[in-house]
Amino acid sequence: MTELKRCPFCGDEVEKHKLMLDAHNEEEASNYTGKYSYFIHCDNINCSFRPETMLHQTIDGAIEEWNRRPIEDELSTEMVSCEARHEIVEDKLLHDKHKLENEVDELQAEIDRLKVKITELNFDLSDYSEVIRLRGEQ
Repeated sequence: MTELKRCPFCGDEVEKHKLMLDAHNEEEASNYTGKYSYFIHCDNINCSFRPETMLHQTIDGAIEEWNRRPIEDELSTEMVSCEARHEIVEDKLLHDKHKLENEVDELQAEIDRLKVKITELNFDLSDYSEVIRLRGEQ
């Protein structure tokens, strides 16, 4: 049997009821073998709406009506769709993050290589300056 949703207004659990359609007194009710009708409603006296279903020939029909929540179902479907899109975007961002981290690592390696090159050039320049100074003294 399908699980029964809580009352959409107060959040309490709800009650299933079975009615005897053609029993008119207690004696008839105690020996009743006729047809029943089923309905579901909120028994919480503090609930502002106390909703209930129509009468149904089966308890499953009453449960199906009670559990039908078109707006809630639509929002749930939309939420699942949003969560799926979020996951796709998150995966793409993670991929892009790794890609950018690799580019940053490559750029940092290039910066380090250029720093070494500048240091070498500075040494070469200082050696060249020393040579020029020494030639000038001659």
